Order: sequence, then C-alpha cells, then structure tokens
Amino acid sequence: MSGKCLGDNDETLAPVYAIVMASGMNTRFGGSESKLLTKINGKPIIKHLVDSLHDAGIRNIIMVVGHSANLIIKALKGKNIAFIRNNNYERTEQIYSFSLAEPHIPKNATLLLTDGDIIIPSKTIRKILMFKGNVIPYDPKKKPTIRDIGINRKRWLRTPFSLRKR
Repeated sequence: MSGKCLGDNDETLAPVYAIVMASGMNTRFGGSESKLLTKINGKPIIKHLVDSLHDAGIRNIIMVVGHSANLIIKALKGKNIAFIRNNNYERTEQIYSFSLAEPHIPKNATLLLTDGDIIIPSKTIRKILMFKGNVIPYDPKKKPTIRDIGINRKRWLRTPFSLRKR
C-alpha cells in the first residue's frame, strides 16, 4: 500500500491522512510524563504507532499535541509529522483537538483518526484502509459497553461500521 486507497466510485486514488490525538493530560495513567512516552520494548508507545502508520503507507500524519508537547515532538524527531498544538488542552476535549486538525485534511482524502496511546500493527491499518465508508475497529473478544460506543449496543452491532462478523 502506498499511502493511497481507491475512491468510492472510480479508479482515482485519494490521499490517506492520519490524525493522531496526542494532547491529553494523562489523568488516568498518573504521573507527570505523558503515557505516550512510556517505553514498550525500548520504544515509546507513540513511536510504535507512527512507525505502524508509515509501514502501512501513510505519509500524511497530523498529530495534535498538548500536554508534554515538546517531549512528544522530541521523541518523534526525524519522523515526517505535522504537529498542531492544542494550547487549551487542559480545558478542552478531543473534539476540539480534532477541529484544529480537520481543516488541514483535503476534501477528497481518506482519513484515519486514532488516539496516540495505542499500538496497532501496520497490517491492521492496511486492512482498515481497504474498507469503504466508516469503520470502527474493536476487539471482538471484549463485549462493547454503551459507555465504549456511546449508542445502543444492538444497533451498533448491526451497522456496517463494525469489523465484527456476525
């Protein structure tokens, strides 16, 4: 995959962009350093994610940073990433961070929106990009709760947004 995916109704290729949400305050994880900088196998979590995005062919990465912004930027030095600062991260939620990045996404682009504190294999990212329309990947071994998905569970399992096979 070369960072592009087929358009819905034609053979033209649309650019693929990833917005990485990395501005959170780390309140549930505790400590003063961002959990994104926690090392797993000698590498920060955020670097695992960025490497997977690059390995999946995504070259257009926009990362919204806030808490520990300078440390995150330093940890990703040399990576091809556009950083946007959410200077109001202490008083805002993810939707505000998304609103800072969204104007930088072309209208015809395919968008992958992800939190910065997950490790996702590039193979999984490539599979997600193969789907047309909206996709909400999740672990089928974990039963989603209404809190997890914010809507009625039965309705959610019937929508085309799920990767789960019934």
